[in-house]
Amino acid sequence: MFKYQCLLFDSDRTDLWTVEDYQVGDFDIDIPKYGVPYPASSIPDTVQIHVDTSGTAPDLLGNPLGWLVMSETLWGYLEPLAAGDAEVFPAPLFDSRTRQPLDGFFLVNPTLKLPCLDMGQSEYQQSPHGDRIRIVTKYVLIHSQIPDTAHLFRIEEFPRAVVLSDTVAGKLAGTGVKGLAAQRCYDSSAT
Repeated sequence: MFKYQCLLFDSDRTDLWTVEDYQVGDFDIDIPKYGVPYPASSIPDTVQIHVDTSGTAPDLLGNPLGWLVMSETLWGYLEPLAAGDAEVFPAPLFDSRTRQPLDGFFLVNPTLKLPCLDMGQSEYQQSPHGDRIRIVTKYVLIHSQIPDTAHLFRIEEFPRAVVLSDTVAGKLAGTGVKGLAAQRCYDSSAT
């Protein structure tokens, strides 16, 4: 049975590109943040993410929007196993100094959501109103709720979290991709 990891930005890498500013116009920023399917074929031109490119180009660009902005290289590793479970758009990245578009990046919106968070064994904090989960510090997943074909998905109970199967993580090992970190997800039947 697969094991899983939550995909995170590597916040320890201070040498990577950083987002300096962004504009979204009237675009709903929660669409790619929470895995809501987007009905259009492209992101509106009013959406712009301005990047300080003085560092090293990452393969996963950390950003204040919580979006998965990844390089063509990283998506190339994920696509064979996850293409049907995510929407992919050219990322609206711009160099903050020149204001020129930056090619070679995608905005990836995993739309597969699985109800698999073990609420009794996971560690998390509720929002002040108690209507949603604010943060999860320990992920315990119910593996029987995850199909063997799921390699990139969101946790329905906390859709900001994006999960990779160890099959995908194994494909990434030793490739030199930059900007990624992971948090191990535990199996509810083993804890």
